[in-house]
Amino acid sequence: MKTHQTLTLQHRTAALLKHIRDISLKHLPISHSFIPYDILIVLFYAHVDGRRLTIKELFNSLPYSDMGTRYHFRRLIEQNYIEVIRDRIDSRMKYCQVTKKFEERFELLTHELLNHKHDLVKRIFP
Repeated sequence: MKTHQTLTLQHRTAALLKHIRDISLKHLPISHSFIPYDILIVLFYAHVDGRRLTIKELFNSLPYSDMGTRYHFRRLIEQNYIEVIRDRIDSRMKYCQVTKKFEERFELLTHELLNHKHDLVKRIFP
């Protein structure tokens, strides 16, 4: 049986996750699916970490079907949030990375989260 304190903490955590999702929807092309969200986060994390991912590495790192991932991957390319770069030495190798457009949108998202952080944290975790 869950205690009142546990339920309250779970309710607050759900509110925080909803708030993050709402701000993400405002700034990123994620709509109804977590697939594009995960593609962008995995690629941005690799970018910040100084790593390049091949398309194969990206697809293998995600828990979704290749068909679903491929669909959203193509849409993100068409919308200029990610790009595919061929290796200069071995043209068979294709790397994917976030674009400047994504970096700018992620910066807006980050600033909005930071601007609301103190109010949000106080409201959700008093």
